[in-house]
Amino acid sequence: MSPSSPLTPTRPTKSIWIADQTAQGTSAVLNDEMLGNEPHWFDHSRDILCMVDTFRLSMTKPIIGIGHSMGASQLVAAAHFHPGLLDALVMVDPPIFMTRSPSTKAMLRYCFRKPEAYAPRQAAEEATRRSPFFKTWDKQVLQRFLETVWGDGPTVTVPDDNSTKPTTPLHMQVRGLIKPNPDHITVAQPVDEDQRYTHPDIQPTAPVTWPFYSPHSQVAYRFLSTLRPPALFLLGEGSQLCDAEELVDRTNATGTAPGGSGGITAGRVKSVTIPGGHFLPMTNVAGTAEGTSRWLAEQIGQCQKREEAFKQRWEVKSLAEKQRLDGRVQEQLKNWDGRPSVKPNQVEALIRGRLRGLCRSAVRLLTAIHDPSRFTFHGNRDRY
Repeated sequence: MSPSSPLTPTRPTKSIWIADQTAQGTSAVLNDEMLGNEPHWFDHSRDILCMVDTFRLSMTKPIIGIGHSMGASQLVAAAHFHPGLLDALVMVDPPIFMTRSPSTKAMLRYCFRKPEAYAPRQAAEEATRRSPFFKTWDKQVLQRFLETVWGDGPTVTVPDDNSTKPTTPLHMQVRGLIKPNPDHITVAQPVDEDQRYTHPDIQPTAPVTWPFYSPHSQVAYRFLSTLRPPALFLLGEGSQLCDAEELVDRTNATGTAPGGSGGITAGRVKSVTIPGGHFLPMTNVAGTAEGTSRWLAEQIGQCQKREEAFKQRWEVKSLAEKQRLDGRVQEQLKNWDGRPSVKPNQVEALIRGRLRGLCRSAVRLLTAIHDPSRFTFHGNRDRY
């Protein structure tokens, strides 16, 4: 990026923090003998919060969350658990949807076509380079991938110490995509107590089931409406991860509920589509970087202005003033008459609602007078 580029950041990036989730990459190697068989996406979201808390002195504001695929969903959950954590969020082709992803079958098939181990390491690297899946990857990205994806030591699932295997075990790759449902729970009969214990997040009213499901995608979708930080959806035009109509609904819903950013109308949510498929950071590095930088340049400046304005108002207060209620607030609460403040455009609707309530009460009263058998009194008859 040249010094004169409009994408040049207004302030330098102080640090970049990346953490492999428990069952993937280096973390999977460290946790090999402690891994279970049911990883949950949002376990990593909580780990992110722990990481920030542990290294909080080294992680100064603004904090920007950038996640691809599952990682984007995990950042959405982290922002849900701690709404003020992130100053902006970039979601690169996130698997956040309420329906089934058309690409899941292809991803599962790819996982099971790979051997669990190779011998020697050269065979593993050659097989990776020959794979059509990696043909579209940026050369530098692929080289970095090859340097970090393989391990040579024995593991619980592949104890052979003379073979090369992925640092993320094959079965953990699959379990990271889906949660198995081989018995097709909810199809034949209602969910029983044992099934509710093992599959608490399954949709009991679903009209159909598959041999697997992805509860995390739907939960993340529900989190979007209250998403606090400004959010960018950076999508690949060739991605088949999500239905096109649902993409629009998803973007329109983000940040619109109480507690959210205000959404598109407030200028806090945007969706951008660039050439490429689901694996944008690996195949279209420049496009991903440019799309992210342009949007962050808009948002971070606004974020800094808001932070500075608040900081100026806050720092002039004494310690006692920071802890006490504002004088204006105290007076307002002391003199409050107990009535709500009604929006001007809601007065007429409020009156109509009250009148409808009075009419219903009058009808019930007349019915009770003329035909007591049709009316059930609660408590003392004389009180009515």
